[in-house]
Amino acid sequence: LIGDYPNSRVILDAYDERASVFMILGRNSEAITYYKGIQSNFPNSPKATKAYSAMGRLYYNEKKYDQSIDMYTQLYDRFVGTTEAQVANDMVRRIYSEIGRASDYVKWAKPRGGITDNAQDSLYYEAAYSAYEKDDYKLANGAFDVYLQNYPKGVFLIPANYYKAQVCEELKLTSDAIKHYGIVALANSGDMKEDAALAVLRLSGKDASCDQILPYVEVLEGLTKSKDMRHNCWKSMMYCYVKGKQQDKLISVGMNPISTVVDITNYIMLDLNRTLHAYDADKIDSFVGECDSFNVDQVIMK
Repeated sequence: LIGDYPNSRVILDAYDERASVFMILGRNSEAITYYKGIQSNFPNSPKATKAYSAMGRLYYNEKKYDQSIDMYTQLYDRFVGTTEAQVANDMVRRIYSEIGRASDYVKWAKPRGGITDNAQDSLYYEAAYSAYEKDDYKLANGAFDVYLQNYPKGVFLIPANYYKAQVCEELKLTSDAIKHYGIVALANSGDMKEDAALAVLRLSGKDASCDQILPYVEVLEGLTKSKDMRHNCWKSMMYCYVKGKQQDKLISVGMNPISTVVDITNYIMLDLNRTLHAYDADKIDSFVGECDSFNVDQVIMK
């Protein structure tokens, strides 16, 4: 029909049907040939919008992103104000976001009505998170940096820091991971605080100082629903409070500060879950009970 009757009133339908069949069969290059025929021969036809959209989708599926963007751009510019144009805009935004080129979409949108600050906030975060989901940690690391630099008070500030920390872990950037987990753990709110606090403690290691870990232990103690975890937090908090002579903090965990020696024995009692008392050896005249099996130096703190 197309070859024998090029002027037929149903020639447009023939182009469309051929393109659709080839597309279903996965013969994309042949489908594109017929869609291009619709674009060139029937540029103002409603089926031309379908041709641009279909070609954009075909190129997208083949990861030919620039060609896909070009098709959607032509669709948007030729049919401004239509539903199809809005879909084209959404696809251009999606593609730029997925390939980590959020700034290119902002440039694309500027002569086409622009983009709001909130929409830009979302776009830059989505671009970073998309790279993270694909395990493209190098791209995600840079994209989260761009988001955090451009939107230090952005809507996605907490999750951006959290996923930035996870990316840093994958890239073996431990100090950066601790930094960004720490921001999340000490934030005023958020569902990621407990996990972030645990991550800081895990990455800080056993040799970390009280100054390094205490703020995160305090956060964890207030959030955890695990009795064992809370007990461990109390032990760490007591140790750090006693070491730092923070009497007000000792009171906050139910301990009455008396002296360094007594405070230490209270900490040991909490650690071992056993009653323990301290005595001043200089003020004891004699011992009550039998101590034959004990070394006095082990039970008297001088």
